[in-house]
Amino acid sequence: MPRAELLTRLRTWAPGPVRSLAIIAVIAAFGAFCLWWGGSGAPLSATEKASLIAALQRQLPQDATSGDTATFHRIRALMDRDNGGELYMVNIEKTRDRPAKPPGFSPPKDIAEAERRYAGAILPMQLKAGGVPVLVAGFQGDFLGAEPGFDRIAIVRWRSLRDFLRFGTSAEYQKVAPLKWSAVESTRLVVVRPALSLFMVRTLFGALGLLIIAALLLVGTRRRDAFGGA
Repeated sequence: MPRAELLTRLRTWAPGPVRSLAIIAVIAAFGAFCLWWGGSGAPLSATEKASLIAALQRQLPQDATSGDTATFHRIRALMDRDNGGELYMVNIEKTRDRPAKPPGFSPPKDIAEAERRYAGAILPMQLKAGGVPVLVAGFQGDFLGAEPGFDRIAIVRWRSLRDFLRFGTSAEYQKVAPLKWSAVESTRLVVVRPALSLFMVRTLFGALGLLIIAALLLVGTRRRDAFGGA
């Protein structure tokens, strides 16, 4: 390809000021998303562990009489294994037959209303704290083995154990926590860390950003072609 033709083609691909700003905005948005998504922070420090344990002991007085009950042994062991990375909280729940009246709130008409109220209150807090609901699934039947006494599972991805514990011990969450127990009779919370995951959110958002940038450049090129490269 002659040098003059190559330079002409490169000039037609050069974005104008509006498209340049749009491309910068797309890149900045992706960078902000990656910072929010996180997943590779520092492990909990000794000071953070002590502070979070103290907060949990204030909220779980029945398990905090000595500070060394089975509940807090498990929590401390979980903190000791923390590496600052992302994890998934698997809630194994049994729902009530009829909703209970949550303290400080008006009684819901049915279980569906109780769950809507809790979800509407908690979702903005979860997103703000780096938590993303991944799956809610109802029990269909046993295949191998049996795990009686639950109706569904709910999985939430957290960017770190630190963010989950800060969320769970926050005054903001404690105000709406009674809404959960309006619909849920009991729950078991299992913490897992992915060894293999196809939940590639950053990759998907990055690919979407590249497609938007390519479209902006392509639109600019076609406009210039339509006006004879002017």
